[in-house]
Amino acid sequence: MNTMDNNNYTESVRKYYEMIIKVLNTVYHPGDSEKSIAKILGMTGEFINASRVYIFEIYDEEGTTSNTYEWCAEGITPQIDELQNIPESGFDEWWRIMREDTIFVADDIKTLPPFMYEFFKYQHIYSIITLPLYIDNNMVGFIGFDECKRYRSWSNHEIEILRALSTLVENLLVARNAKRKEVATQRFMAKKSLELIEMKEHMLEMLAALIEFRDLESGYHVKRTKFLVDQLINEMLNIPRFFTELHELDYEKIINAAPMHDIGKIAIPDSILLKPGKLTESEFEIVKKHTTIGAEIMDRILGGFDDVYYRHCREICLYHHERWDGTGYPTGRKGKDIPLSARIISVTDVYDALVSKRPYKEPFDHDVALKIIKDGSGTQFDPDIVNAFLRLESWEI
Repeated sequence: MNTMDNNNYTESVRKYYEMIIKVLNTVYHPGDSEKSIAKILGMTGEFINASRVYIFEIYDEEGTTSNTYEWCAEGITPQIDELQNIPESGFDEWWRIMREDTIFVADDIKTLPPFMYEFFKYQHIYSIITLPLYIDNNMVGFIGFDECKRYRSWSNHEIEILRALSTLVENLLVARNAKRKEVATQRFMAKKSLELIEMKEHMLEMLAALIEFRDLESGYHVKRTKFLVDQLINEMLNIPRFFTELHELDYEKIINAAPMHDIGKIAIPDSILLKPGKLTESEFEIVKKHTTIGAEIMDRILGGFDDVYYRHCREICLYHHERWDGTGYPTGRKGKDIPLSARIISVTDVYDALVSKRPYKEPFDHDVALKIIKDGSGTQFDPDIVNAFLRLESWEI
């Protein structure tokens, strides 16, 4: 990846992050679900530069489908009033593909069967992509994205974004239907709240992996860190003083939160993050800010939930560069004042950084990395956690 491509990709990731923040805030504070759906369509359309974004819902009893929501870019003629009660017949191939839970993509509508081509041509569509919407394993409609100004190929990155957003729309449709039927019981809302937390966790993991692409690590650091944390915690459960505390902290949530530790690096410029040489003092001060920025991101995305996962994410982001002897950053906490989750991440993060290639260094051998970890026991790291780490039998996924 050359510098220009890398910068373009980084800018894309940042814009994607900003949109995800807006979308997640919309979902978490739905108020009127129908307005939230309309808002999400507009955000998505602007982000991927589509001409039109819309939702069709299926009415099985009539064998028809209707356009129920629509967003149009400036200068694009709305079609929602004309696209009502459309029979499924004539679009058999389209429905077959989507009922198999597959996306329908036509970069050039001239390649479609005549009936479909004429239908889309009438709407001045050049390219189209649609994704099915499911509720309780039943297809209830689809979300579509039109390009009405030019032919367009949809990138894998764009398709993955659209897949994630279609899931959010499905959940909002569930909430809307529940409101219409007046069955939004406390149990239902608790279930939907849990699903929203899970969706936000998934979005955060996607964002964490995207950050790793910037230094060509392809998300491996995120996966390896989570794996090492899993291994280390299972070893620590054999130590009496950790056993009770880890269970009280719901240690599975610590494992799931581990990939979030460097999420604040989204705000660190490439010129610093990818610098091949030693950082200047001022550059290092900028890098150190990724801890507080990460905590702020957690506050913005998950702060509305009084949730163990959120607390672990925030503590890991903020404190994973603190040291056992109190000389770390950003707050200078020491010893057991550093949250256990952050003390665990500190060891696994440093180990993986040592054995991995970085812009500024070649990888260390495993044995050399273990010696460095051991030498840091009692100064950089919690000695008991280091002892548990050295007893691991596997350090590779």
